[in-house]
Amino acid sequence: MKRHHGWALLALVAAAASCSDPVGPASERSVLNLRYEATGPLADARLLTFNVANGGWHAAVHGGDLDYQGPGIWWTNEPLPIASPGTLDIEVLLRDGADTLAVGRMPFDVRRGWSYGLEVYIGRGDPRRFSWVICIPDVYAFPIRASGMGADSLYLVWSGLPRGAIC
Repeated sequence: MKRHHGWALLALVAAAASCSDPVGPASERSVLNLRYEATGPLADARLLTFNVANGGWHAAVHGGDLDYQGPGIWWTNEPLPIASPGTLDIEVLLRDGADTLAVGRMPFDVRRGWSYGLEVYIGRGDPRRFSWVICIPDVYAFPIRASGMGADSLYLVWSGLPRGAIC
């Protein structure tokens, strides 16, 4: 009889654990690393907001929450756990006060247990020449609606690998 109660308790603990984490068990989680790089008047991470959604799950990361790494470079200190698999909708807003200078929106397919990176570059020309990503990333450009900023586009550079893999 005690054995029966032990299995019931184990089932209850397992059910509670699976319900307590909206993004799933750590071994199956995908993660997202965010990075921002800019120079000139737009070299201020506080101008950015990242909105990330997957199904019913949503997270907002403000650029001011990114860690300063050096002149014009910020990134997340801890990867953001994301729900997977499915579509991850990402919106990046570049604002100067009340003015929205650029909006980048893209849906990305995510797989279970992968590590993804989203780099945001403000500048001119293909940012892959500056990317720290070794693998060949996908690049999407969105126009900046302001002149005199020293940049014409907000670039989203997307990459991903199975966790633990090396390009």
